[in-house]
Amino acid sequence: MQSPSRPTVLIVDDEAIFCSIAADGLRASALGCEVLTAGNGREALEVLARQPVDLVVTDLRMPELDGLELLSELMRRSPRLPVIVMTAYGTPAMEERVERDGAVAYLEKPIDFDQLRETIAELLQRATGHLSGISLASFLQLLQLERKSARLTLTFPHGKGTLTFVDGALVHAELDDRYGEEAALALLAPGPSPAIEIFALGAVPTTTVRTPLAHLLLEAARVSDEAGDETAEIAFDWADDGDATQVIVPEAPLFAAGVAEGLLAEALRLQGARWAAAVELPAGRLLAAAWAGQAFAVEGPAVAEAVRAALRLQASLGLAEEIEELLVSAAAQFQLVRMVAGTPRVALCVAVDRRAPNLAMLRFEARRLAEQLAALRPAGLR
Repeated sequence: MQSPSRPTVLIVDDEAIFCSIAADGLRASALGCEVLTAGNGREALEVLARQPVDLVVTDLRMPELDGLELLSELMRRSPRLPVIVMTAYGTPAMEERVERDGAVAYLEKPIDFDQLRETIAELLQRATGHLSGISLASFLQLLQLERKSARLTLTFPHGKGTLTFVDGALVHAELDDRYGEEAALALLAPGPSPAIEIFALGAVPTTTVRTPLAHLLLEAARVSDEAGDETAEIAFDWADDGDATQVIVPEAPLFAAGVAEGLLAEALRLQGARWAAAVELPAGRLLAAAWAGQAFAVEGPAVAEAVRAALRLQASLGLAEEIEELLVSAAAQFQLVRMVAGTPRVALCVAVDRRAPNLAMLRFEARRLAEQLAALRPAGLR
């Protein structure tokens, strides 16, 4: 790591004009960065071999060695190095970091220089503390977004496996003598990021994985929790008081594994849908979730807190009627919360991009899903 008084930033993009303008702007900014540039991933690795840097800004689509291949090398060589990924194929949701303590951020092209500068400043400041590096989940979501076809070799301390993607969809997985979704769940289980090698696809293998990647990642985390490999407790920062809101996977799930997730995935057909989740109240326990392009961990806990606040307001005002629906309006999104009939209380939360929602359709879909979720629950809990 370079001196904090003069950080070094490496910009990797095959557009020389962009590199030049961005480098000049960063050098002239209050950040006072030393800026290096590279035209593709191979040149970037040559730069990194000569000197260390504090942060990398990279495009994804480049000749010779693309951004995904560069990221796989960075995960192996410098797992704590902060990275900003630029893509022309992003969504508003990608502007949020995929993981709470991840070292990766996303910016959508065309790049706004002020946003780039602010994101660099934020990541450099965070780098003085703890960064967990680019996770496997984040890397695979990028690969999915870019619709890349490739065969990945994942090397862990305990063994080696492969994941095969065709046009961004996971179609095959192998680990020892296991194949298909069983192998995929083992490879995607939470833990230290593996060393990743990317190879050309070659012959398309027989499809052994049909479940969407987002659902597999969620199921892998759930299985790991139940097996005791990972803690079942996930902490999220809450800005009001600095404490952490605990989201706990219940020991006795209220919904059958995979069934509620499949139902929630139907909400993603809405235009601009970001994620959908079922949350138990008042504890805020996550019961099931589905999302499009990103993990919802940054946003979801705030919704649970908003619903709890509404319930407290209802109690303090002595309202006889229970809250049926709550609309949370934010700068970039709408979050609709619909109470699911039954005890204990369950809230259905659906988030959509503010720029492209049909609120009437959102309310209709939320009501339909809430009714179906209520029907899914065991008879003793309805």
